[in-house]
Amino acid sequence: MTRMIALPRRRTRLASFIRIFAVVAFGFAALAMPAKAQTFSEGQRGEIEAIIKNYLLTHPEILQEVSAELEKRRLPKTAMRFSIRSIMSCSAIRRAT
Repeated sequence: MTRMIALPRRRTRLASFIRIFAVVAFGFAALAMPAKAQTFSEGQRGEIEAIIKNYLLTHPEILQEVSAELEKRRLPKTAMRFSIRSIMSCSAIRRAT
């Protein structure tokens, strides 16, 4: 008898997020491909856009997760810029006095 191992909920959510993101990214990549690689008729292009739009509208939590991840990645860069500016301004003040 095989024994099922329960994955932590966070890992399964992350795995499903990655799969969904890959599907959406592939859809957008298909739309952005150069015309030489593969061309879609206007009807096909419209169907692809409708599928992606419908999926995102029925699963808006994906956009929230993507937005949260983007903010999480953007925050360290913003903090780094702020700390560099602070150091630069402190150095300028010290040199001026």
